[in-house]
Amino acid sequence: MYATLLLVVGVFVGGVATYWIPFALDTLTADSTVRTQKDADKKADFKDPPFTVELRYETFGPGFANPWHMVLDRPLTQAEQKQLTSVRGEGTEYFAQVHKILAPLGARVITYAGYALGRDNTARSFFLNLHSDRNAELSIVDMKSKIDSCSPSTAQTVVTQPPAGTVEVPGVLWDLDSGNDNPIAVDENDEHKGEPYFWYNQIDLGDGAAPGALRVQSAVGRESCRWHIEARYTDTAGEHGPVRIPAEGEIFTEALPSHPAQRFTLSEMYADGENAWRCSGKVVTSNCRGPA
Repeated sequence: MYATLLLVVGVFVGGVATYWIPFALDTLTADSTVRTQKDADKKADFKDPPFTVELRYETFGPGFANPWHMVLDRPLTQAEQKQLTSVRGEGTEYFAQVHKILAPLGARVITYAGYALGRDNTARSFFLNLHSDRNAELSIVDMKSKIDSCSPSTAQTVVTQPPAGTVEVPGVLWDLDSGNDNPIAVDENDEHKGEPYFWYNQIDLGDGAAPGALRVQSAVGRESCRWHIEARYTDTAGEHGPVRIPAEGEIFTEALPSHPAQRFTLSEMYADGENAWRCSGKVVTSNCRGPA
């Protein structure tokens, strides 16, 4: 009887073991497999660049109506001077006509900074479009400007529509002539306007987040500068960087020449109801109403 009972118990225990041991092993193995897969996914995720950056310069065309300069690395010929100073108008219409004349000659457009710097300046505007394919979250927590080189402008001709006042441009501003490598907030409604942007902000990327975008103006004083940005970011592993923006090449922000060979400035509205030109330097046209 006892032998029979032992046999029955043995068969039962054996059956249970036959079922539960593989189940337990599968469970343990599954947990280990999941952890291994997660570790592999994390390693693969972190092998990719933390984020990518598209640097897109603001397009200057007939619709651009902010105060501006156009500069050219040679003097205008007599015929070109006459054609330019025959242009009449203001705002968008005026710019469209001037741009049509000068752009095919290789002239470049530069602007004023959209923030009161308390000195003469020129600026370049562009957008930083930032995206991360990582599954894990990351945050850009700081950006610094790093100047590679500066030199005097090569321009010989300057054509200007002067500002009537400060023109507000949203986003951030790097003042490359100030010695401060932080971008400052310049949004009109930002309570921290005029202060370093990344003291109070960060750009969150990864984990399916929408691409981040930052509108940037870079201002210079007496010299043109080639420069880049160094960004730092944080993720679950800590803080990292710097990451160079752009990865290759440099950003170029152009200054005006101190003593151009020719200067053409659109003057104030005259009594006859027309804007006119003021000109200086080696100018041979009768369409100017005074010195620039």
